[in-house]
Amino acid sequence: MIPPIWVNRVYGVITMTLALVAGRVSQSYVDQLDQIGASTGKCQSELVREVITAYLDKAEPASVEKMNRKLNQLEQQVKVLMLPKGD
Repeated sequence: MIPPIWVNRVYGVITMTLALVAGRVSQSYVDQLDQIGASTGKCQSELVREVITAYLDKAEPASVEKMNRKLNQLEQQVKVLMLPKGD
């Protein structure tokens, strides 16, 4: 069942004394999280927590802009790869 558009999904639910983090993401990200979760046996919260932790552990304020540029380059490369190939 597809949830109605107005339903908010919560990601990054962390229990015990840790903070709760929530955010909105596109349905395509939700689908990707579901696929990754199905193949790894992890829930969305675990996956999001791992990604945020990995990002923050590696991110230094001086390098965030550099990483943003690299991400933009990778996004452009992915777009090119996703284009239909001619016969």
